[in-house]
Amino acid sequence: MDTRYFRNRLRHELIPLLEIYNPGVRSILWRTADILGEDYAVLAAATQAAWQVCVRQQGPGYIAFDFVCLKAYPVGLQRQLIRLAINQLRAGMRDIDFDAVQRALDFLNTPPKSAQSDLSLGLRLLLEKELLWIASWEADLPQAGWPQLDPGEEYILEVPGEISLSGGWRLSASRISANLASTRDHARQNRDPFQAWLDGTELHEPLIVRARHAGDRFKPLGMNGHSLKLSDFMVNVKLPRRARENWPLIYLGGEILWVPGIRLAHPFRIKAGTRQVIHLQLTRV
Repeated sequence: MDTRYFRNRLRHELIPLLEIYNPGVRSILWRTADILGEDYAVLAAATQAAWQVCVRQQGPGYIAFDFVCLKAYPVGLQRQLIRLAINQLRAGMRDIDFDAVQRALDFLNTPPKSAQSDLSLGLRLLLEKELLWIASWEADLPQAGWPQLDPGEEYILEVPGEISLSGGWRLSASRISANLASTRDHARQNRDPFQAWLDGTELHEPLIVRARHAGDRFKPLGMNGHSLKLSDFMVNVKLPRRARENWPLIYLGGEILWVPGIRLAHPFRIKAGTRQVIHLQLTRV
C-alpha cells in the first residue's frame, strides 16, 4: 500500500485513473502484455538466428560483426543485435540506453573517417574493412591474419631471393626475362593482392623490407607518378589502423616500390619498353 514505491503508485493511482476513461483497461493491459511477450519471443529467436550468421569473432572484451551482414538486416534486428552485444560485454547492465544503440546505428550507416567512435559504458566501435567491432577500449583485439613485422625489423631481399618474415610469412623475388607478353597478361589478370609483377630492367640493387617511417611518401599505381603521404594512402585504402605501423613495405633505395596486399608503385609498373620483369610474392606458410 506504500505509494512511495513506483509499482504501488501505478497500481493504486495510475490504473484507477485510467479506469475512469476505460473501465476495461486492466484486461487490455493484460492482453497487451501477453501479445508483446509472444512477439518478443519471435524477435528474440530471430535475433539469435541473426547472431549466429553475423558474429565473426568473440572473445574477452570484444565482439566482431560482419559489417555487410549486419547492414543487410532491418533496423529493428540491428538494434537487437547491438543490444545483445552490449549486454554480453556489460552483463551487469539491466537496460541499455537508447542513445547508445542509436550511436551504433549512425556509425553503421555513416562510419566516420577515423573508423572508430566511443559507444558507451567503456565500449568503442571500430570498423576494420569487413568487421565491425564492439569492444572495450582496453581489449586486446586479435589480428586478422595480416602480415606484420616486429618493431624495428628490417631485411635485405636479393633478386632472386627469399626471406622469412615474422608470423610465418615468406617473401620471394624472382626475375622473368622470357615471354614478356604472356607475363604482362598474367600480371593484368592477377587477383592476388600479395603478388606483384614490376619492371626490373633498371633494378640492379637489393630491395629493402621494412615498416613505414615518418614522412614516407608513395606513388600509387594509377596516379601517373603523383605522390601522397603514405599515411594518407593507408587511410584511403582503409588499411586497419592497428595494421599500419608494422605493415611490411618493399623499398628500392628510399622509394616505396610495393605495398604488399594493396598497390604497386606507378614508376615500377610494367611498361612497353620493359625488358625484364621482377615477380614478388608474399605468402603465409
